[in-house]
Parts: sequence; structure tokens; C-alpha cells
Amino acid sequence: AKALLEIELDSPCVATVQALVLMSCHEGASNRDARGWLYSGMSMRLAFDLGLHLDMTSYVNKGDMSAHEADVRRAAFWGSYIADHFWGFYLGRPFRMNAGDVSVPKPASTLGVEKEGVWRPYGLQSTSEVLDDGLQNPTELISRQFVILWEMVSPVGHILYGCSDISRHDLQRITFQVTEDLFAWKANLPSI
Repeated sequence: AKALLEIELDSPCVATVQALVLMSCHEGASNRDARGWLYSGMSMRLAFDLGLHLDMTSYVNKGDMSAHEADVRRAAFWGSYIADHFWGFYLGRPFRMNAGDVSVPKPASTLGVEKEGVWRPYGLQSTSEVLDDGLQNPTELISRQFVILWEMVSPVGHILYGCSDISRHDLQRITFQVTEDLFAWKANLPSI
């Protein structure tokens, strides 16, 4: 994968962003945190380079892009965002991006019954009615909650890992606000 990445970076695509996130997870699982963090950062930079952070609705409406392709781009961006923030907080390292530049909808922004995924176990032979019909797949909802969570705690991360010039009073004020937001977030989690 590392050798193929070198070739892929000459003409990257959405799959390159996805591969970098997977490689960062693999490196973390192999106890190579520095390389995992670097791969997640590369995926985030490449996501911005490919414009995955931009809302593609107008292109879909004009017929220049399929709704499926726009959805894949959206999922790749938010997956990269979540992974990069996980790494930043896990290692205590900065993560930088201008949230004002992001216009792509968050996961589960337009989640209706028709878009809710259904999960079926692969290769499992069972006569269970539940397994035949599948189970509701909460992936979009879980991804949405991770995005909201990281948006809430990012100010604290920026201060702890990227700014050493903040008064104790300001740090306490921000930490208090984030703590209140976290309690509200937990209280408002969807039941699923």
C-alpha cells in the first residue's frame, strides 16, 4: 500500500483519501502512531485539495455529477475529518482547518427513511426473520455525532495543542462552556 500510495499521489482521487485514512488506522493498530497521524493529516490535506469539503448540490442539480458521487465525496471528507481529529486528540497534536471553508453537509443531514442504511451480515446462513430483513444501520447517525463532538471540543484542542498564550481565566471559561455543551450533546443523543 505504501508503494502504491507513491504512485497514487501523482494523480489522487477520492479513493486516495479513503486509502490514507485506512492506512492511518492500520499504522495506529501496528503501534506506529507518528506515521498514522501523518497519514490522517495527508488525507485531510488531500480532501481539501480535491474539494471534498465543498457542497456539490449545485453540480448534482445541473446533472454534472451524480448524487451517489456527491455522497461518496461527502462521506470521504467527513471520514477523514473524524479520523484526523481522533489522531489529534489521541496524540495531543494540533489539527488545523478553517471550518468556515467547509460547506459539504454533515452526515445524516438529510437522513430520511429512504436513505437509512440496512445492514445484513455477510455469509451468515440463518433463518432469522430479523437477519433476512436486515438491521437498521446507524452509521450516518454515529458519524454525525462524531462530527458534532469534534466541533464542540476542537476549541479546547486548539488551545491545548496549538496555543500557549491564553489566560487561566479564558481557559476556564472555554472549558466550562465545552463541558456544558458535552452534557447537552449527551442528553440529546438519538435513541438509536
